Amino acid sequence: MRILANYFVNPLSVIIATLFTFINFLVILLPFYLLLIFFMTAAEDTQAVASSNNVFIYTLLFMFMLTIIYLYLDLIFGFTVKSIIKDCVDINSLDDTDLHKELFEDVLKEFDMEDVHFLFQANDEINAYAISTLRKEYVIVTTGMLEHIENSFSNPQEQKQALKGMIAHELSHLLNLDSLPNLILLSGQNIANYISKGLNLVLTYIALILSYIPATAIFALIFTVIFNLLTKGLDMVYIYILHPSYLFIERFLGRLNEYRSDYQSAEALSWKPIYFCLSSLIKLSGNTYHSNFSTHPNTISRMLLIYKVEKTELNITASFFSKYFSLLLLGIFSIALFYFSFNNIETINNFSKTIIISSTQFYEDTINFFIYIYKSYLYIPIIASIFIFALIIKIIKRVALARKIYKISENINTTQNTEIDFLLYYAVENNDIHSFLNILKYGANINSTLFEKDIELFSKEVNPEFIKHIHKIKK
Repeated sequence: MRILANYFVNPLSVIIATLFTFINFLVILLPFYLLLIFFMTAAEDTQAVASSNNVFIYTLLFMFMLTIIYLYLDLIFGFTVKSIIKDCVDINSLDDTDLHKELFEDVLKEFDMEDVHFLFQANDEINAYAISTLRKEYVIVTTGMLEHIENSFSNPQEQKQALKGMIAHELSHLLNLDSLPNLILLSGQNIANYISKGLNLVLTYIALILSYIPATAIFALIFTVIFNLLTKGLDMVYIYILHPSYLFIERFLGRLNEYRSDYQSAEALSWKPIYFCLSSLIKLSGNTYHSNFSTHPNTISRMLLIYKVEKTELNITASFFSKYFSLLLLGIFSIALFYFSFNNIETINNFSKTIIISSTQFYEDTINFFIYIYKSYLYIPIIASIFIFALIIKIIKRVALARKIYKISENINTTQNTEIDFLLYYAVENNDIHSFLNILKYGANINSTLFEKDIELFSKEVNPEFIKHIHKIKK
């Protein structure tokens, strides 16, 4: 997974962000397009229908071109970045920040980077992030994050280590240009908002003019009702299907980036700094475990990934594919889009016609397919097959878990305390046997004496059902 993150995550994220931008454009334009098609078809004006198809395709291309232009200008001049950092303060302009300056410079030396700005943001939110343009790079840390780290450790050295781990993690994001996919989305969203406002304004005036003419007043009402129904329908599809699907994919890739940044932080400083940083975060409610739509991975898995990683002697650098291939993809896509748009007009016209015909045929075939399944009672064996498949998967999972428990129990640490012993307690509390086993796999002591309660007593009080797993492991 680390290799995947190092080389391919950012290019994939750029492609997915570009695709979702296209989908967002479709959701905005389709109500206007379908409304035109409805009235043109009703009027039996085939020429107008063909013209509407062309206008739709060209508007899509135009929006893409504007998005690319806006993105490049944003990367150069930093419109988005400036709006984000407007409330931030550079530590060089503050007094009593010598310690933070020193820590930042120490960490920066370990990365193949220069002239990175370190900013504070007056915000109670526990957060740190990195953003950049092609000319300037920033690491932003909230005052809430600083206070949290300071309150998490009584030892000043551990505080420093945690701060250095956090800084190194964010520098890794900068080094790999991880903010690029979000910039693509923001650029597309800005263009979409401008186009949508313009089209809505035109539509409003058309409906208003038609409503004042007695012969066309009824058409104005139909016009407005159909448009609102189409808009609401597409909004529902976007909100409940398209956007969650995108978040699932994007955040899966984003979590791989988080793992990569943790690992590069450990390579830059050794594992202890990022370990202290993550151990402060694990104490936050809801931070230990995450859903499939979370922006960050399971904190326990992050800590295990960097456990015992040694500092490298070389400065941390970004792979070509991680940093530059994404920009190369954008450049190639931009040139291809402009060339194709202006030199293949007839192809675009034929393509638009093909899409209409294919979409209509697909819709009819889908409806007929479901009717056939219903009438032939094929849904019964289909449902039964799904049930059997789910049961088989459940059995396989139980067998795999039993095998994993047996394998780990053969070589388990029962005497030597380790720095990750406390993670076992979080796994028990959250009823996560897989994390529990992984922690043991990395060498944690199941009979740890670092705490007032041993793991069995803790389980009896917090999660009695978990004791059966502990007994199986100890056998």
